[in-house]
Amino acid sequence: MGLYKNIGDGKSTFVWRDPWIPGVHAGGLNPLNDVAVNYVRVCDLFNEEGRCWNRQTLDEVFDRSTVEKILCIPLNRVQQPDRWSWKGEADGTFSVKSCYKLAMKECWENSDLTPDHFCEVPTAFWKSVWKLPILSRYKVLFWRAYIGVIPTIEALGKRGIHIDEPCVFCGVEQENVYHTLIECNTLQQFWQEAKFDFSSWSYHQSLLEWMSVEWSSWVREQRRFFIMALYFIWDTRNRCKFANEPINLNGLWVRVERQWDELCVASNGAVMDVVVPASLRWEKPATDFMKMNVDAALKNTGEGALGGVLRDCEGMVHGVFMVSTPVLNDTILLEAMAVKKGVEFVRDAGVAKVIVECDSRLVVDMLNAGCNHSSLLSSVCTSILHMCNGFDDISFRWIPRTSNQCANRLSKAARDVIGEMIWRESMPICISELCIDDLHQ
Repeated sequence: MGLYKNIGDGKSTFVWRDPWIPGVHAGGLNPLNDVAVNYVRVCDLFNEEGRCWNRQTLDEVFDRSTVEKILCIPLNRVQQPDRWSWKGEADGTFSVKSCYKLAMKECWENSDLTPDHFCEVPTAFWKSVWKLPILSRYKVLFWRAYIGVIPTIEALGKRGIHIDEPCVFCGVEQENVYHTLIECNTLQQFWQEAKFDFSSWSYHQSLLEWMSVEWSSWVREQRRFFIMALYFIWDTRNRCKFANEPINLNGLWVRVERQWDELCVASNGAVMDVVVPASLRWEKPATDFMKMNVDAALKNTGEGALGGVLRDCEGMVHGVFMVSTPVLNDTILLEAMAVKKGVEFVRDAGVAKVIVECDSRLVVDMLNAGCNHSSLLSSVCTSILHMCNGFDDISFRWIPRTSNQCANRLSKAARDVIGEMIWRESMPICISELCIDDLHQ
């Protein structure tokens, strides 16, 4: 079936009967124990507020692999009702064309197509590729993979260079373009975690054949993500093969999404020249303004550590926070969450005019550009901008790390914090000397 449940409030989706977990078919879940069957609807797996998953409950009900898949499903804070979506289309809407493809699955699997079969490539296909607003190196790699000339073991063999080595990723199969970039078993979890549906690869035997059938049905954003993903997979393969780096596919979609974020910021024309402080030190805000400096750090466990300090135009500290976050393994996203926490802290303190500073250029550019494209970082930035309506004056500025020493020290200290620590009209001793130094700049 191509239908799946898109989770909203979780009240109309049944845990064991409906298809709602990526990669798990309807009825494909097995209860971990007798108690697990007591959880009937998906909303039973939420926390008390219904805004995030109850990790303890998930660990009691499902195996580890299923829990990880569930945690990848974002919950809608607006608590909209669950709705049915169609997996065959990127936007979740049903179409006769995608339904036909799904119905013809068995026929396609039994068809006698070969990887060397030449498909006529329309001129419009290449025009759509070269016009994509992404870096040329991504498009060139896609073009070379499409025509089968990237130097895989199979391609080198056709040129008379015979190397007896298996696939770098799985160490079993022969290395060719389609296997190395798409169908290798090592890559399957990576493709399943994508924000778009790329599962139709299994009905084809070459990249040329797959693109000839599917490319025209993909939205522009899906095309960009796919081409950039191929580039980072090939880069990972080369780093493993020639630099002996361990294979790590966990952060590839984050790298793809960051490239997408940077592209959207640039396309909005928000990237401007930044005035770097002449002294490379923290600077006091103007009279009647307060300044919130924030920063983020990453724990060894992959969890986040956030820190922020609020000071007035005289440099006096009015509040400090240190917070830990769940596992994200994404430093840029953590920087955005630090900004969000800082804005919440200032709002709760009743400050009307504030300058928020951090040392992540991308986060600041996205906030100033007002980007609302489809990415997790964009969602966090959008929620920050929504909170800005309650201020008389608020601005976001990028500063170098040397001008953000107090917040940087706090984020590092927050690695030892569990939960949240707040100081009002005072400060932790770890930043006292730095704050005094800033007063005597």
